[in-house]
Amino acid sequence: MRKSNIIVLAFFILTGMPTPRLQSQTARPRASSVSAYKLTEIKVTGTKRYTPDQIVAFSGLRRGENVSEENFKDIVQRLGETGMFTNVAYSFSFSPTGTKVEFQLADNDKLVPVEFDNFVWFSDQALIEKMQKYVPLFRGEMPISGNLPDKVTEALQFVLAERGLEKARVEVNRHGDEEAGTIDRVIYSISGTSIRIRNIEFPGADATELPLLTRAAQRAQGGDYERSKLRIFARLDLTPIYLREGKLRAKFGEAQAKIVHETPDEVEVDAVLPVEEGREYKLSRIEWSGNIVFPTAQLSKGIHQQPDQTVNAVQLSDDLDAIKPLYQSRGYMKAVVTPQLDLNDADGTASYKLEVKEGDQYRMGDVEIWTLHQGEPYDSTYVKRFLKDTGDLLPPSIKWGVTIHEDLNEKEKTVDVTVRFKPKAAT
Repeated sequence: MRKSNIIVLAFFILTGMPTPRLQSQTARPRASSVSAYKLTEIKVTGTKRYTPDQIVAFSGLRRGENVSEENFKDIVQRLGETGMFTNVAYSFSFSPTGTKVEFQLADNDKLVPVEFDNFVWFSDQALIEKMQKYVPLFRGEMPISGNLPDKVTEALQFVLAERGLEKARVEVNRHGDEEAGTIDRVIYSISGTSIRIRNIEFPGADATELPLLTRAAQRAQGGDYERSKLRIFARLDLTPIYLREGKLRAKFGEAQAKIVHETPDEVEVDAVLPVEEGREYKLSRIEWSGNIVFPTAQLSKGIHQQPDQTVNAVQLSDDLDAIKPLYQSRGYMKAVVTPQLDLNDADGTASYKLEVKEGDQYRMGDVEIWTLHQGEPYDSTYVKRFLKDTGDLLPPSIKWGVTIHEDLNEKEKTVDVTVRFKPKAAT
């Protein structure tokens, strides 16, 4: 008897659609020709993210079992729906000795990181490992499309149920720039169970800064434990403590939680915020560029920082903010000063380049002042007194014409007053 081999190729070409379309390159054999054959070989090619064993585990195939083409269709369908691949294809060959199948995969490189905001019972790695039996392809990143985000939600709910947290509910939030329509990370959090902060610890903090950190941390005590909020708290409330002391490389690590008390309805934790303080820097120099309206000497008068002093980056930021009203007094409403910091770790010095973008000069247009003392009895002398008291606020180099318009509303018995300032033409 002559042995025959039949090879069938089929491809999924994924174009962002959650359910790709199957295309066959050869005539499909009758089901009876393949369904009776045992699976003798499984091969996986193309993917660098996963090992062949991981893809085989996802497929559910086992060598020695009887398979049909419908099994392969189902597997590539499920692989495509995850969103983890840009291309999915399979080919198989069968003969009286058995069936061989190969899955050809192309990894999707447009993935975003996943954050677990308040799963205080597990470390990130332990949580990912527990989820492997539910979502074997999840490794801490995911695509923004496909069904993997929902599968992870279901898996997290199972993990919580295994721990007896029946009231906890998993929520997912896609974080990013709404205007740009981009997503930079996916955040999973728990609701239904109150998780409160008792204290905050700062491993790595020096004895000098620790009292300041502890005092600032009191604002977060009693609040909800959420790593995303603690990250913002560290940036806005804690990092400035170091910036005032010249420790310009200070940075806080990701928050961790230690459970100190737990009931079915509430969990109390100590938050742990590790910090790397870094060294202290002194100012070497400040250089200005781009300023035309105001000379460097005048702008420098507003800077408190002097060379050889410990850098106070918070004070410098305040000084630069104060320059904006100076420019606005000359009509440069969009003037900005952008600092560029250069750190020299060899000698512990910091230098700043302050780039000024003055922008266009704006001139006075129309000014309307309305709803003054709304609802009170109208005093017709008010406008004249107002002009007398505020006349010195107008630029003295321009002659102004003032128009007063009183609009009586007979129904409401109110008076709407419009005061219009318009520069007079030069004569």
